[in-house]
Parts: sequence; C-alpha cells; structure tokens
Amino acid sequence: MSFENRFYTTKEMYAEYVHKILCRRIYHMGIPLTVLAFLGCILSFRQRPSIAAVEAVCGIIILAVLLAAPPMMVRQLMETDRSLHQGERPECVITFDETSIRMTEGKQSLTLEYGQIKDVFHLKHSTALMFSRQNGILYSEEGFTVGNKETFDRFIRDKCPDARFH
Repeated sequence: MSFENRFYTTKEMYAEYVHKILCRRIYHMGIPLTVLAFLGCILSFRQRPSIAAVEAVCGIIILAVLLAAPPMMVRQLMETDRSLHQGERPECVITFDETSIRMTEGKQSLTLEYGQIKDVFHLKHSTALMFSRQNGILYSEEGFTVGNKETFDRFIRDKCPDARFH
C-alpha cells in the first residue's frame, strides 16, 4: 500500500518541532541546572558571597540559553528553508511506499528506508519521523491525498517496529 502526504510547512509546525523535539534535552538539563544554580546561590550567599555570585551568573546564563535557543532555532529553520527554496514556499510532498519514504520539497528531495526511523513524535500541528536526534521528516496529519491518517498510523507502526512512538 502507498500513502501520499501534501502540505506547506508553517511557523507553528517548526516551533512545535523545536520546542518538543530539538530542545527537549536543553529543557531536561537546563531547568534542573538553573534551579540548582540559584539554590546554590541562595544557600552560599552569607558564607561565600563570591561563590554565590558565580552560581548566580551561571544560573542567568543557563536561563538565557533556555529562553533564547528555541526562538533562534525556529528562525534559523525558517531562514534555511527560505534560502533552500530561493524565497519560495513550495509544497512538501511525501510518499510512503512498501520499502521507502520519499520527501520532495521544491528542488530538494530525500529518500529514507523505514529502518532508519528511530522515533515518531505525534505533535499538535504535525508528526515527526526522526531518523537522527536532530533530523526528521515532518508530515501533516490532515495532508493525506492517498490513504488516511488511521490506516497510515497502523502502516508506520508495522514498518518501523524498532521506533519509539511518543
């Protein structure tokens, strides 16, 4: 069975991809480290003010990264997308056949085998098929022109038995 998915990538799709997938590790590490830095600052303030100052600076730096990294990554994704397509916003077409996934967006294309998919993230605006920690293929759940979401969900689970579904 084959499936086809067509859509236009949106800023909301990129933002969700960045926040829920690409920055996941930053959040998991950064939030506890920020709390520890500020807690250490508070606890050492009276006895060791110089250590407290260093911990405060570290906490501020980590907090700045937590707040600045996601919007910068979204902007970078959008700028890269615009640059690859000479300012155009082409339709993304993804075909899923029995052996491979083929994505075409403008003049760019990518072909993957199902065994390369490591994680599948179901998000609000899209679904991401991740083939590495930082790289994946987005598709729109409403964008199926051949097949439908329900049948495709079963298909992708069968084709990617080693992938983790989130």
